[in-house]
Amino acid sequence: MTPLSRRNYNSSGLIIEDLAPQRNATIQVARSNGIDFIDLNAASTKYLDSIGKAKAVTYNRIPTDFTHLNAVGSVVFGDMVSWLMTTTTSYADDIKPYTKPNATIVGDIKNGVYIYPSN
Repeated sequence: MTPLSRRNYNSSGLIIEDLAPQRNATIQVARSNGIDFIDLNAASTKYLDSIGKAKAVTYNRIPTDFTHLNAVGSVVFGDMVSWLMTTTTSYADDIKPYTKPNATIVGDIKNGVYIYPSN
């Protein structure tokens, strides 16, 4: 799995892709070993770009921590991981009995709609 994007934005309002080297290395290692991977970095960057900084920072563990997630952010991005695992890997059918992403959250992620779910 590639790393979750940090919630740091540039002056154009887009995510600063400061984890691109780690993302690329993860993908290269997975491909060179012939194993599946999920690209959490690409999916999270796309979602975070669509919702913007003001909403994205509501997922911060503390206001100045743009890397770690609070409980709500863990739900949103945990569902993203579950969705990616069950839709983008050859092991999807084997994984589905063990993880079920919330359809509402996944729908909002897919559509770039901000969501702040309660537990």
